[in-house]
Amino acid sequence: MANPPEEGRRCWTLHYADGAQFHMDILPALPDVQRYQIMLKELGHGGLANDPALTGQAIAITDKTLPQYTRVTEDWPQSNPMGYAAWFRSRMTVQLTERKKAFVKREKITASVDEIPDYKVKTPLQRALQLLKRHRDCMFAENGDHKPISIIITTLAAHAYNEEPTISEALHSILMGMDRYIESRGDEAWVANPVNPAENFADKWAEEPEKRENFYKWLEQARQDFALYLRASQFDVMPEILKEHLGTDLVDRTFNAVIPAAAVGLAAPAIVKGAAGSDDVARAEAAINQLQQTGTQSKPWARS
Repeated sequence: MANPPEEGRRCWTLHYADGAQFHMDILPALPDVQRYQIMLKELGHGGLANDPALTGQAIAITDKTLPQYTRVTEDWPQSNPMGYAAWFRSRMTVQLTERKKAFVKREKITASVDEIPDYKVKTPLQRALQLLKRHRDCMFAENGDHKPISIIITTLAAHAYNEEPTISEALHSILMGMDRYIESRGDEAWVANPVNPAENFADKWAEEPEKRENFYKWLEQARQDFALYLRASQFDVMPEILKEHLGTDLVDRTFNAVIPAAAVGLAAPAIVKGAAGSDDVARAEAAINQLQQTGTQSKPWARS
């Protein structure tokens, strides 16, 4: 670590050597399960409060803008990241199990499915989210302050996902259905935290309308762009507009790296393939990995 820790509003950031291009955010927190469950019951969410999988790891967190920041009190802000992770996992349980079974078979190991860590596999929901966030990042390369935030995209996508077995089917369900889970409470758009319905992930939309407008602009553009690819006749042919919106140079390099010459001309997009086309799925997932690992392109989204 080359630099002293940086104090943020809630986190402390540890900056490592410049050459490492790495930092770590540390969030000071204390267990706060009982207070969290009482809060949910008082708000009428008794069923949620009594679910230990979703509320049993709630925490109280620091916030340096509050007067009680320097001392432990009963009114620290509440949070529940582990509960959210458990909810997200519950939205893809079937496919998570299927992917682990395929992993055991592919790797020829003797471990049971329950022994395979979640991080060893990726479900269609997770892959679809990687693509959608990459698309978002490129579209708002020059307007990062008002891009749709990841927690909103992730929450709405998880709601809209219905255990589809392929990435293409997942993308279709998510893109066609995610906006249905945006509530209207009075005059306010509401994207509820699934483990704390009183928290609105879209609370900034009311005071910054551009954020709401940009979410719908992005959603419409994503629907158009991914629909073009999902209708393509060959998985090695990507529509030019989608290539541009994911980063043309990167897409070309990725396709060249993961698609052997003998595979050119195979029918249907690789992301449409199910478990039977394991080689095609592996190539598609390799492509998604490379898209995810490479940052925002130097040529930002071409705006009309």
